Amino acid sequence: MSIFLRWDNKQNSVVNKKQYLFKTKYASFFASKGLCWSCPIFDHAKQKCTHPKLGCDSNSARIQPWLKEVLCPKKFKPS
Repeated sequence: MSIFLRWDNKQNSVVNKKQYLFKTKYASFFASKGLCWSCPIFDHAKQKCTHPKLGCDSNSARIQPWLKEVLCPKKFKPS
């Protein structure tokens, strides 16, 4: 059974217990504008992450990753 949690109407709001636990556990790993802009591999001209772990060049998560709740591949190391 899933527990629904919704605090707002945003597209990326937390909607279930599993997602909530994941987001709270890895909150410090989510990309932020400051983190990306200070990263040496970030392409400032295109506002695009160039890290190979984000997949192919056409992956939309590469562009402004702080808006898409992307885990920073340089910072995130699964335990």
